[in-house]
Amino acid sequence: MRELRVIGLEPGGAHVVCSDPDTGEKFRIPADDKLRAASRGDIARLGQIEIESDCQMRPREIQARIRAGASVEQVAEEAGVPQSKVERFAYPVLLERSRAAEMAQAGHPVRPDGPTVLTLAEIVTQAFRARGHDMDVATWDAWKDEDGHWVAQLQWQAGRTTNAAHWRYLPDAHGGTITALDDTASQLVDPDHGRPLRSLTSVPREGVFGPADVEQDHEHEHEQSHDIPDDPSISLTDNEIEEFEEFEETVESMEAVGSSEAVESSDDLVDETESEPKVAPQHTNGKDKRGKPALPSWDDVLLGVRSNGRG
Repeated sequence: MRELRVIGLEPGGAHVVCSDPDTGEKFRIPADDKLRAASRGDIARLGQIEIESDCQMRPREIQARIRAGASVEQVAEEAGVPQSKVERFAYPVLLERSRAAEMAQAGHPVRPDGPTVLTLAEIVTQAFRARGHDMDVATWDAWKDEDGHWVAQLQWQAGRTTNAAHWRYLPDAHGGTITALDDTASQLVDPDHGRPLRSLTSVPREGVFGPADVEQDHEHEHEQSHDIPDDPSISLTDNEIEEFEEFEETVESMEAVGSSEAVESSDDLVDETESEPKVAPQHTNGKDKRGKPALPSWDDVLLGVRSNGRG
């Protein structure tokens, strides 16, 4: 490499004139920013100028693309330069994105009743554990959207499916607030998602009874109808009480006979005397016009009137 010596400037100062000490041959170099940065020893500025001359993106544009979520590979492909020339400008922005993702994990998701006490990372960890996902293989990232707000992303693999959830992160003095931007993000911070619904039991309206209730009421009324009246105004003698009990036995016998007659076959002949109910010894064995035993009425029992007409 030959060494040149600066001998002056061309008129107008657009170029620097150099010469070869051995041969006296003259050269000129453009007096641009690249030469100025080189003369000052500003390597960073010199590299930036080199990228600007080699690609269509300025370093500020590269950083803006990285801050908006683009990767180094994507920006290098768009700019048409090697990734190494993009990394030097992308590195500080990538650190900024990583820090924003950490801060978002410490934020508090906002629900209809207000911000949660637990952080986003704590809630998501619980949701992952409940769904059987591995939190260790999930990755966090963050970038700025068109409005200048930070967007936090959680990405994980479930089988052959790649899932992603996105939240908007707004920093504040209390750790920041988190707002879900898609259904997946909402489901991860929703405590009721995936929880089985509570079973509902129908409540009967007042005054409405089922068949079992009606049958029970009929049995209760039947039992009350055969009880001896507990009215202090009515005084019964021992004989009247005995007659009342015999009357009750007769009614039960008639009911039993009626039930047996309903299920008997028409081919079976039963002696009529055996099918008749037993009659109390104190009563006559008379029958009414239908051939059924004549029974005393309630008035007869309570007032002491005998079926034979005696008081």
